Amino acid sequence: MHPQAAAQPLSGTTPAACPVSAATLQAASGLPSTHRIDLDQIRCARQWATAGVLAVDPGMQGDGVLLFTHSDGRWQKLGEGSALECTPFGIPPEIGDQVGCRDH
Repeated sequence: MHPQAAAQPLSGTTPAACPVSAATLQAASGLPSTHRIDLDQIRCARQWATAGVLAVDPGMQGDGVLLFTHSDGRWQKLGEGSALECTPFGIPPEIGDQVGCRDH
């Protein structure tokens, strides 16, 4: 008997990207040291995630979120804003509520 190999994803499928940690998104965000990903404001579905940002100085606090996509085994920042629409980023509208975007 040969030892069984670890299960591999089926050809053409992507391993689950969610959940994602604040540290992972922080590294992908490009944020300066004055801002950090808010652990309590991460929303993730399929290969997309949004995250709120906390400013070290409350006077620099904004209300926007960062949008990320997972591809080729890593997270990348796609955009940012306070009212993100799904379709321009290729996010299916049916998962918009899970990710934190909405088409108007």
